[in-house]
Amino acid sequence: MEKKKSIAAIGKREIVMGFRLIGISTCREADSSNAEKMLTTMISEGKHSMIMVTEDLRPSLGSKLLEKIETLNDPLVIFIPMPGGMEEESVSQLAKRILGVEIGE
Repeated sequence: MEKKKSIAAIGKREIVMGFRLIGISTCREADSSNAEKMLTTMISEGKHSMIMVTEDLRPSLGSKLLEKIETLNDPLVIFIPMPGGMEEESVSQLAKRILGVEIGE
């Protein structure tokens, strides 16, 4: 019998606390100094079907990890926009990355 995978969140304290409040049990506070190691570990553990990462951590991730994330679908890694932060990934960009199809503008 296959184990059920969970959803995880990595990022700023106020964001992960919000996810913890809605029932996501694996929520880790991270900053630019430990985000790459934490995300790499979570991916390799194979315990999660989706990992949400706050957008402000994207610049601290190495190019090899970012390239890997582009092709991953298990787990699915999604960057969550921060209030007043960087531009979020559009639905069309997400569809192209996950499904490999382009949807009309």
